Amino acid sequence: IELNVSAIEHKKEGLSDRQFVTGVIHYENVDKAWKNSDGQALIPEVKPGVILYIKPSLIGKEMADVLNYRKTEATFPHESTADQFFDEAQFESYRTLGYQIGQLAFGKGAFNDVPEERDYTVEALADALYAQCCAPEKSKAEA
Repeated sequence: IELNVSAIEHKKEGLSDRQFVTGVIHYENVDKAWKNSDGQALIPEVKPGVILYIKPSLIGKEMADVLNYRKTEATFPHESTADQFFDEAQFESYRTLGYQIGQLAFGKGAFNDVPEERDYTVEALADALYAQCCAPEKSKAEA
């Protein structure tokens, strides 16, 4: 697995550059070793997998309510799970942050360069995320 998490690490003032990163799972390194008794590959075409790692973090572009909650709770969005009784502001801040991250990771933003007529399937999402974040530099330069 190749996964660079530097973009989601906290930087100045507890902000991150991103709220999710993608990586590559090299199935081809394992699956190509599976052969039948004749020495032929059991899985002839192996594509790399895509892993999506989401970390609740702030990038400074959140809604005003979420950023205001952060001013009152310095550990947000990494408050202790020992307190299971959220008040309305805490609940809404986590819900809104999660919604925003979900929209960025799975919404139309992940499909920036995908033609409109393409289906929005899990495979298409994985392909779009791979192209956006993981494709080799040669492929990105050609695009």
